[in-house]
Amino acid sequence: MKEKNVSDIIHLEKLVKQQPKNLERLFNLGLAYLAYGEETKAINTLKEVIFLEPDNYEVYFFLGSAYLKIEKTKLAIEYLEEAIEKKPDLQIAYIYLGNIYLQEKNYEKAKEYFLSVLAFQPEHKDALYNLGNIHYIHGEYIKAIDYFHKAIEADSLNVDALFNLANSYMQLEEYEKAIHYFKQAFMLRPEEPDAYFNLALAYFINKDFNRAKKMLLEFSDLYPENPKVYFLLAKIYSLENYKEDALKNLKIAIKLDPVLRQLGDDPEFENIRNTEEFMQIM
Repeated sequence: MKEKNVSDIIHLEKLVKQQPKNLERLFNLGLAYLAYGEETKAINTLKEVIFLEPDNYEVYFFLGSAYLKIEKTKLAIEYLEEAIEKKPDLQIAYIYLGNIYLQEKNYEKAKEYFLSVLAFQPEHKDALYNLGNIHYIHGEYIKAIDYFHKAIEADSLNVDALFNLANSYMQLEEYEKAIHYFKQAFMLRPEEPDAYFNLALAYFINKDFNRAKKMLLEFSDLYPENPKVYFLLAKIYSLENYKEDALKNLKIAIKLDPVLRQLGDDPEFENIRNTEEFMQIM
């Protein structure tokens, strides 16, 4: 804990000691403990506030947050639900609960909480994005696309929504649209490895091999240890009948990830499969 943080807490502790039943001071001390990673002290202090003021919805919310930080999910849920009971329009509590159930793969329950948020705020970007993810997980790509579009309308810089929107179009084999949104994501987050690879993969599936190779070669300069790059390059060169380049990249890919040998029957390798070097590599 930083020295300034320690002095802040010491100051608040002194104030509480002077007036142990002062709700504002107790509450602020509990929040300070929570902010500085002292979750157990935060919980104990906030429970004192509840004892003195049992209808304070904020205390229940922060108690739920504290329990969530120490991975006591059941207690987190109880306090977050209590916060909602006391303040039914507390959107952040719905989001927290939705995220908990999403992580637990209880998708119906998560969906229920995210939809509750939209009832209060139809353009809530996090709720829209997460609902898109739930539909994507269930293979409901058209519904997912609708939510991802709305999430992007609410926040045009939401790169994750752009990625998942593009992936949804990939699943529907609408590759031109997928490329369009991968490009947008790439422009916003060019340092993201998946930005290069997913765009290259979309070009590859759309049989635009030159653009695919360009992205993959740029990717390999930045991330030379990623086997997926060389494996996809090997497929492209094989399809173009550049056998030497295909085998060279395939050898690198297998060296980086021997598990890729299991994909040696992929049809893209038809032009090199009968070569002696291919048999040695695989």
